[in-house]
Amino acid sequence: MKKNYTSFFASVILIIVFAINSSNLYSQNSFGTVSSNYSPSNSVSLNPSSMMNSKTFIDINLFGKGRFADNNLLFLPDNNYFNVYSIFRDIKNLDFKKDIYYDQRVLNKGKDIQLFTREFTAGPAFTCNLGKHAFGLAVNHRSYNGIENVPAFVGAFIQHGFSGFPRQQGKNYDVNNLRVMSMFFSEIKASYSYAFYKKGKNLLVGGISVKKFNSISGFAANVNNMSFNVKNDTLMSISNIDADVLRTDSVKYRKGGGGFDLGFTYQKTLENCDSYLPHTPKSSCRYIPYKYKLGISLIDVGSVKFEEEKINYNGYNFKDLQFIGYSKFSSNPDSVVGIFQSQDDLKQGMVTKTNKILLPTFISAQFDYNVWGSAFYINTTVVQGVSHSKTTFGVRHANSISITPRFETRLIDFALPVSFYEYQVPQLGLSFRIGPITIGSDKFLNWVMNNDMYGGDIYFYLKAPIVYHPNCREMILKRKGKAGDFKSKINCAF
Repeated sequence: MKKNYTSFFASVILIIVFAINSSNLYSQNSFGTVSSNYSPSNSVSLNPSSMMNSKTFIDINLFGKGRFADNNLLFLPDNNYFNVYSIFRDIKNLDFKKDIYYDQRVLNKGKDIQLFTREFTAGPAFTCNLGKHAFGLAVNHRSYNGIENVPAFVGAFIQHGFSGFPRQQGKNYDVNNLRVMSMFFSEIKASYSYAFYKKGKNLLVGGISVKKFNSISGFAANVNNMSFNVKNDTLMSISNIDADVLRTDSVKYRKGGGGFDLGFTYQKTLENCDSYLPHTPKSSCRYIPYKYKLGISLIDVGSVKFEEEKINYNGYNFKDLQFIGYSKFSSNPDSVVGIFQSQDDLKQGMVTKTNKILLPTFISAQFDYNVWGSAFYINTTVVQGVSHSKTTFGVRHANSISITPRFETRLIDFALPVSFYEYQVPQLGLSFRIGPITIGSDKFLNWVMNNDMYGGDIYFYLKAPIVYHPNCREMILKRKGKAGDFKSKINCAF
């Protein structure tokens, strides 16, 4: 077999093993904090129009960090995060046959295997809410890894090995539309929102975020079709391979591409808002709370771009191959990198923009209801990932739906998000803010009790908010001093 054949086959198989077996636990949506009216620098990531009519005049984010990972195949049985730290402290000593379990429900029912991870470093960033306008600026670092549409039989091969699982030998297998993606980049994001309709108790706001990226590293593979038969312990027959593979080196601050977010929010206010200008003396420095608000947004439209002369791209379209000695390939990360370093002179494939990886785009709808005193709310958020075509590199954002009761005041926020990952797997989260510090997780139970762990999640923010407009502070303090009950104080928080 030619060198480029073996290089491609090892690339496809080993990148699946390597990525699924990745130990990095990188928060997906941070449901506990993105709906808070006191944290517009966070909520703008879910809907850029949410900055408008927030309860904070200027929200300054000094630093933030978040990590998320989830999959539906591999899990650590009866564990919590503190135990996991000791298990993964020395990755070289991790025993996948002893420490890692495989969900047999996925394998037996023939479900596709999915994996999504995310890591972000946020800050410095700020938002400012003034009159009809709100604007913001943020600097972030983000990384994503994703695998989707992996057939269940591949999971069985990963668990037992290709050569060590006779029950799966001598059968024909097909892999279709399998996608693998990994990318790391930094971004500068400018956001703007505008209240373009105010009448009676109706307030309608539009917002946009524009992003410029600096790409750092990337990998992507589209396996449009792969048909093979594991004949025995040493021979694999491949009848067809149709795939595209992109790899870049880890070189910081190359050209990066860009993207945008777009969102709209409707608020049903408790008082007439015709002449309402938030955070200004012209509106007597009042805050008009809403009874409910409804938002819709399109997030992360765009791509991370790499310099064409610094990427390795191959398009593959092979037929009738005999792969002898396949079981000798190692599945450790070093061997994967070594195989990808082979230079194959193959440039024809289905992907048209071979130096771009599309962002994990998603559509979101949000509903927030003011239950009591503009302090206790219930939020529902739906996130629907957008799939990419065969002519592009990228994977979709994981789907989810959340229901989040929260209590918010100027000094504290407390939220308990109940979410359903991929609309199926229930998760209980917790987010808590006291003054400038926020910490939370969409998978809080794994911090406090043993459970089967399919992933991990945590996020943290340090802020220096300026709640009042400088010209409003004295007026607001006088108003609050006259308030006779707790509910009035909350409603007159400004």
